[in-house]
Amino acid sequence: MRSLINNRLAVVASLSLLCSGAAEDFRAAWIPSSYDCTTSEQLCDQMVALQEVGINRVYLDVWNQGKVYFASPTMEAAGLNSSVGDDRLRWASECDSFQGDVVAWFEYGLIAAYGSINNAFAEYAEDQGWILGQEGAGFVWLDVNSGALDFLAGIMADVVKGYEGAVKGVQLDDHFGQPSSLVTSSRQTTETMTAAAEKLSGIVR
Repeated sequence: MRSLINNRLAVVASLSLLCSGAAEDFRAAWIPSSYDCTTSEQLCDQMVALQEVGINRVYLDVWNQGKVYFASPTMEAAGLNSSVGDDRLRWASECDSFQGDVVAWFEYGLIAAYGSINNAFAEYAEDQGWILGQEGAGFVWLDVNSGALDFLAGIMADVVKGYEGAVKGVQLDDHFGQPSSLVTSSRQTTETMTAAAEKLSGIVR
C-alpha cells in the first residue's frame, strides 16, 4: 500500500466545484477507477492509508469509460443500467475510519470512450448524435453543443442530490473540453466551454 501511495497516486491540489464555497487548506489524492477498489473494504483501506500520510481529501473517480460508480437515475432513465457500476461513493461515505472529505471526480468529462465506440454509453451517445469525433486512436469525444452536456449535468446532479452530506462536491478536469483538432474555432470553443462550465456550476452548487 505504501508503494501505491508514494509512486502511483497523484497527491496534489486542484480546483473543484465544491458544495461549500469556503476556502480551506487541504491535501488531496486522486483515486482512479482502475486502482484496487473493487470492494468496499479495499477502498476504505486505501482511504485510511492515505489519511495516515496526511491526506484529508480524496477525489474518487466516478465517471470513466462510459460507466458511473454511483446510483444514477439519469443513466437508468436512459436504459443504461449496464453503465452503472459499483456504488463507490456509498462505499467511501461508509468508511467511518476516514475523517476527511470525499469529492466525486468525473474523470472522463466530455469523453465517451477510449479507443473506439466500445461501451454501452458510447453506443447510446452515437445513436443520439452526440459524438464530436475521435483523436487518432485515442479518446472519443462528446460534442458540448449536443445533448451530451445536459446528460453530463444530469449524472452530476445525481451525485449532488443523492449523496448530500456524504460528498463534499464534484470535480471536472481537462477532459471537460473539446480538442483543437476536432473544432474549427478555438475562440468560439473557449466561449462555448465557459458557458458550459457556468451551466454545470449552477446545477451543482
